[in-house]
Parts: sequence; C-alpha cells; structure tokens
Amino acid sequence: MPDLITRRSFARRLGITVAAGGAGVFLAPALLQANTAGVEDAAMSATDIASIAMYSYTLCPMLPPTDPHYREVAATVSQATRQNRATAALIRDGLNAINMPGKPLFIALVPDQRADIVRSQQGTPLFNYLHWLTAESVLRDPTLWKKIGYQGSAIEFGGYLNRGFDDIDWLPKPTLGLAS
Repeated sequence: MPDLITRRSFARRLGITVAAGGAGVFLAPALLQANTAGVEDAAMSATDIASIAMYSYTLCPMLPPTDPHYREVAATVSQATRQNRATAALIRDGLNAINMPGKPLFIALVPDQRADIVRSQQGTPLFNYLHWLTAESVLRDPTLWKKIGYQGSAIEFGGYLNRGFDDIDWLPKPTLGLAS
C-alpha cells in the first residue's frame, strides 16, 4: 500500500518529475526525427499495453492502478510505436527487459517487486520516456489535482506561502529576542 501523500512528498515527486522531463526533452528530438517507414508492424499486444499502464502506475502511484490516466499513457505509447520506428524499438527493448522469458510478467508481480524493477531501470530510455509521459498525463490534469491534494498554481495568488506550504513543523521556531 503506498504511503499517504503529503504536500511535501508531492512537491518532491513533482520536482523529480520535472527533472526527468528534462531528459524527455533531449530524447524527444531523436524520436521525432527517426524514419517512420515500416512502423505499422510495431503493434503492441494487450500484455504490452497492460505492462505499460502498470509501469506508469508504478512510476506515479497517485491514483488507483485501474485509473484511465494510466491506460491513456499506454494508448499514447501504443500509438507512438505505430508511428515511429525509434519509439517502437525503445518500447520493445524496455518491455523485453521487464517481461523476460521464463520469468513472471511485470503485471503479475506484487507491487514491491514491480517497484524494485522500476527503480533498477532509472536512467534507462524506457524509464525516462514513461516517467515524462506519465507526469504529463497525470500531473497536468487539473481535474485530478483535488484527488491528489495539489492546490494548483499559486503564481497568480502571490506564491505558495499561504496556500498550504506554510505548515513546516520540523524547522526550529524562530526566536524574536535574545536569550539571556
């Protein structure tokens, strides 16, 4: 069972997601420039799509694993593999790494085992691509912000200080006078 998401852990996850998005920026041009001829045979199986959705959930477990946002990530990946040979190869290699022959399928593993696999993949092209795509799908949807406890942008309200990020209780309290 995932830990309760606090504002601080959400902000930390969001920061990691934004940093990983930078990797997506460097990866995207190579994927977009790849030759797309002959990509139509890169269709994904139902198991592949379920594996991508579960990987997406494992990356960003802020919603139930059956939430449509994770399936949307898988559908986007499936479409991208049909349109782009480089993306198809990236996804195929990544799926081969998480669904190895002779081992249980990624979707059949218990959550801790899936988390270990995803952690071991940090920095791989599959991890970077799906991390960025999942963050875009899940964290950019304003309809989900209330569900996950995010209050939205605070720029137009003068910042975050008085919008729930002023509850830091682990710092020492400031003293106004000198101790005698």
